[in-house]
Amino acid sequence: MAWLRSDATLWVMSVSHREPEPPPPPRWTSPGGKRKRVLVETPRPAVGWALQRILTDEGYEVVVCGGPASRGGDCPLLRGAVCPAAEGATAILYSLSLHDPRDRDVLAAHAITHPDVPVLIEIPPVLERSLAELVAEHDTVDSTASREELVDAVRKIIS
Repeated sequence: MAWLRSDATLWVMSVSHREPEPPPPPRWTSPGGKRKRVLVETPRPAVGWALQRILTDEGYEVVVCGGPASRGGDCPLLRGAVCPAAEGATAILYSLSLHDPRDRDVLAAHAITHPDVPVLIEIPPVLERSLAELVAEHDTVDSTASREELVDAVRKIIS
């Protein structure tokens, strides 16, 4: 970086560049209570915010994770570790890209490390047929679903 003072003296400052540390994995802020907990996994902040708002309004406790892409490729599940957010979840609403191999690996790892936590996959209708084999073991909800349809799908997998 350089600054030019009004008297035309050039000041130069050396700046070292270091890759930022990925944020820590999301965690539940309170011990488990009476509310059902939903982990929302989506790399799209606006979608995560909207899903969190919808589910919180319905009485769920919600944590949002952006997946490996939002964490510089880092994810506890991809390292063979337990996901702290999934560990405390009642359900997972999965909205990651199923075309990204890392996101597919996250989905597979959830099935291994958290087999008792049901996963609901949000998927665009145009991809449902091409990804049928991958999503066959899980419930799905159309990514264009209404608020009521989404909430009903979450209730269904939790009950």
